Amino acid sequence: MTDPATAPSTVTADPAALAHLQTDPTMATLVARFGPYGWRLGEPYRVLVRAIVGQLISGAAARAVYGRLQAATDLDPERLLTCTTDDLLALGVPRRKGEYLRELSAAYLGGALEGLAGGSDADVLARLTALRGVGVWTAEMFLIFALGRPDVWPLKDMGVVRAGEGLYGAFGVPALSELGARFAPYRSAAVWYLWRWIEAGGLKVAPK
Repeated sequence: MTDPATAPSTVTADPAALAHLQTDPTMATLVARFGPYGWRLGEPYRVLVRAIVGQLISGAAARAVYGRLQAATDLDPERLLTCTTDDLLALGVPRRKGEYLRELSAAYLGGALEGLAGGSDADVLARLTALRGVGVWTAEMFLIFALGRPDVWPLKDMGVVRAGEGLYGAFGVPALSELGARFAPYRSAAVWYLWRWIEAGGLKVAPK
């Protein structure tokens, strides 16, 4: 039931985006350090499963749980739908997240994710957040990693929050929103660089 328009592919660096990002001295340092951005797009159902698993836990913990879930179910929605609470708990999936994953699987099998690629960012957010367990952050991860949308700025993402504070002194939502406005309409690429900075240890990068 995969929407052909959302078949896995990749996002590659847009020269116009790189040029725009590098007008900011700190971001220019990150571009020089980490090179051209890019990421692989995933199958929509799997992207949402990964995002739900990753809610409110570290990246390392999320990868471990996701890996166990993949090994046990092959991330097949029909198989995941039949998992009991105890099955999922044994894989490290908390009770509430297990409920979300089963409901997502049922929604996917019912066609709830079809046609999303044709909607605006706002339309996609509205449709996804109508699903139980899919909040704004999870839907924003879907926009980035399933649809490859170029201008997503997840204000509640802890990596973005930490990098905004550490690199720019952007404390609080208003300051972080203002920071994001610098990088529009290529904010997804800016997010990629902020995540790389966090993964590299969050060492202070001084503007040129």
